[in-house]
Amino acid sequence: MEDYSQLCRNIIQDVYGSLLARIFQILSQRGRLSAPQIAQRCRLPLRQIKSALATSIQLRLIYHHTNPDGLSTYQANHKNAYMLLRSGRLIELARDTGGPSAAYILRELTVLGYATVRELKARTCGDDSPGHIEIHSQQVNGDRHDSTTLDSGHMSHSNFENSIAHLIDNGYITKLRDAHFRSTFDAWQEVERQMNNNDGGGSAAKTKKAQIDQDARVLEELEARLIDEVSADNVLRELSANQGSKQSILCANYSSLTYALRNRSLAKAAEKTFGRLTSKVAKAAAMQVDLHLNSVSTPSPNDGPEKPKALDIDQIVEDMRADDAHSLRETKPSTNGWSEDRPINGAHASLNGTHDRSDVIRHLSILAEGPFSFFEYNHIIDTWFVHQRALYAYLRNLELMRLMAEGLSFSDPKLRIVRMLSDKGKLDEKNLQELGLLNAKELRQSLASLHTAGLLELQEVPREPQRQPNRTIFLWFYDAERVRKLYLNKLYKTMSRLFQRLEVERCRLATTLTKIERTDVQGIEEDILSAAELKVLSQWRQREAWFMAEISRIDDSVSILRDLQAA
Repeated sequence: MEDYSQLCRNIIQDVYGSLLARIFQILSQRGRLSAPQIAQRCRLPLRQIKSALATSIQLRLIYHHTNPDGLSTYQANHKNAYMLLRSGRLIELARDTGGPSAAYILRELTVLGYATVRELKARTCGDDSPGHIEIHSQQVNGDRHDSTTLDSGHMSHSNFENSIAHLIDNGYITKLRDAHFRSTFDAWQEVERQMNNNDGGGSAAKTKKAQIDQDARVLEELEARLIDEVSADNVLRELSANQGSKQSILCANYSSLTYALRNRSLAKAAEKTFGRLTSKVAKAAAMQVDLHLNSVSTPSPNDGPEKPKALDIDQIVEDMRADDAHSLRETKPSTNGWSEDRPINGAHASLNGTHDRSDVIRHLSILAEGPFSFFEYNHIIDTWFVHQRALYAYLRNLELMRLMAEGLSFSDPKLRIVRMLSDKGKLDEKNLQELGLLNAKELRQSLASLHTAGLLELQEVPREPQRQPNRTIFLWFYDAERVRKLYLNKLYKTMSRLFQRLEVERCRLATTLTKIERTDVQGIEEDILSAAELKVLSQWRQREAWFMAEISRIDDSVSILRDLQAA
């Protein structure tokens, strides 16, 4: 948790500066504090602290709660602080699906933290936005394509309404409610107190069954208060309503990025095993499985029986054809007149228009017979299903094996030992030697190394009460949950150090960067800066791009290991 808190603090420091990062750090270390206590520990005036707290609440970096006595306290919101790291990637994802206008609206919403649809429209279409905003698509081979320029007040109302509807329908924007500004504990306590007041209950002791029933009712009410679903029709209706009417509060939904990454990871694994067309079927099938992630998780454990998701074969066919059409639209002709998406061995990689139900069912059968056993066919009702928990377990295990493989050589038997224990369960040394075809010395060295690294655990099963070593069975096993937490802490620490290194590099070039960040210099650097300063600027941008690309790559692993675990 310490590494995670330090990483969140470094992210805030990189985006918003030292004051908000200092307040966040104090709240992470001390827990719940009031504004005077924060001002005392920061050694700053109370007025300045209150202004910074208001900004942090607007950006959803901290929780706030006011008790019945009127005392306001604050807590660090680590989840949303970490999500600052994904803002740019979420905007790029919105640009790929909805165009520059959708990306611009989502960018303004992430800058505001949260806003009503009328406030968002005033900022993007009115006089509150900057005078000139130029939005481009991603840079490809040094050339920019599909560029669009948006001027303040010149985004049409119809364009805004179409873009906001696209963002809501595709899950990029969600609804923010009052309960999301409080921690889960505070929201739970508030619901419980209100129920006790309504029931007229006092401090009398309750039976265990009555307490369980009350907890169930509190949980149901809390889940109702945390529902973040929003309809595009309702938002557009609020936009055309009277000025004083109540409006929904909108915010960016970062779980849509996890959703896209999950589908991409599954498609990549399927393509590596069965080929490109089968991977498209797997991706289209995974698109029908929602994440079901709330912005604030409820305290109920997800230990009930899972209800598998029924797959719509016709929808899979439609999604595959839409994906093929999108790929063909993005094909860029080269300078010699040939398309970059060239035929391979006389066959084009895209099969637009040739997908049908029989093809999809055949590829689902291939997936179900292989390692993707979370796809299942029910012969009685003639329906295909996908098991969400098994899907997430497979992706997490795949990511853990990849991370472990990066630290081990190809000829090292350690990864093979881990795979055997992951598949077979608990085994002793004799069984491991027979399955892995390893000699005793090499096996014991590998087991000791893996145990020291925390990747394997050892269980002793004595045959007699005296627990003599020669009468004890030593079983080795692989604890996936323990290894997952171990690698998450390593990933947090690595990302934190990358941010620290980025800050060191920025301090070394502080003189040049301060000049570049001036508003009268931005956009015309070539005319103002000297040749030496332009060279420094180019080197810095390359270095910064490398750091952020590495952080983004590590964040992909965090999304699989942490966010899918909470689904």
